Amino acid sequence: MSIKLEVSGLLCGWRNKKKIIPILEIKNKIFEIEKNFGILPIFGRTGFGKTTLLHILSGIMPPLTGEISWYLPNNVNLRWSHSKQIDNSLRSKYFGIMMQGADLPRFMTIGESIKLMIQYQTKTLDPKKTKILEKISKFCLKNEDPKVIAKSYPSNLSGGQRQRMALAYALANDPTILFADEPTGALDKNTRKEVLNALGNWLQKGKRSIVFVSHHEEDPNFIYASKDLSDQIKICRVIKDMDDLKLNYFKPSQVEFY
Repeated sequence: MSIKLEVSGLLCGWRNKKKIIPILEIKNKIFEIEKNFGILPIFGRTGFGKTTLLHILSGIMPPLTGEISWYLPNNVNLRWSHSKQIDNSLRSKYFGIMMQGADLPRFMTIGESIKLMIQYQTKTLDPKKTKILEKISKFCLKNEDPKVIAKSYPSNLSGGQRQRMALAYALANDPTILFADEPTGALDKNTRKEVLNALGNWLQKGKRSIVFVSHHEEDPNFIYASKDLSDQIKICRVIKDMDDLKLNYFKPSQVEFY
C-alpha cells in the first residue's frame, strides 16, 4: 500500500483575540507516494511559511481551518483538523520529527537519548548496547567513534555532529515518516552528501517517507544518488505573488505540489 497525504481547505497561521494572521493556504490536494518509499522536499523563500507547513503536516501545530489526513501502510489513518488534534502516542509511533536547531535532550548523553527512544518504541527496558551504537553509527563520519559519540552530551559536540545525531534521534523509533526542518543546514557539502545518502539507505527499507524543509534544491538528488530512484521525488513549493506581497504582506502563501 502506498503512503498518501490528503489536505482539504487548509488555512494556517496565528490567531489572537482581535484577528487572524494567515501564513499559508492549501486548497484541496492529494499527495501520494505510489511505491514503497518517497521524498517530499519543501522549498521556498525565507519567511514564506515552510516551517509552518512542516509543523502542520506533522501535527505539531493545528490549522486555523481544514483537515489533514495521512494514509499509511497496514490501514493506518492519522487524521486531525482545527477542532481535533492528533493523538500524541500515534504521532510518536509513526512520525519522527527533527526541528530546526538540532534540538536534543541537553542533560542526557547521545546514547541515553537514543536508548530512551528505543525503549519507547520496543517497550524493552534494557535494549542492547549494540542496537544503540548501530543507530548512532549510521550518522557518524568515517573518522568518528560511535562509542565516543554515545558517551557525549550535545554541548560537547560540534554543530554538524549535533545535526547528525538529531537525525539519529528522530529515526531511533523507526518511524514511517520523518519530518525534518533543514536537516543539512549546519553541514558542509561533503557531510551533507554522506548524511543524505544515509537517509536514502533508510528509505530503501520500504514503506517510508521523508518530508523536509531545505534551501538546497540538490538535496533530493543526493538522497537518491546512485540509487536510480529519482522518479520517487515529489516537490512542494511555498510561494507568494510578489505583486501581492508588495500590496499586502499578510496575504497567505500558496502551496504547490509537483
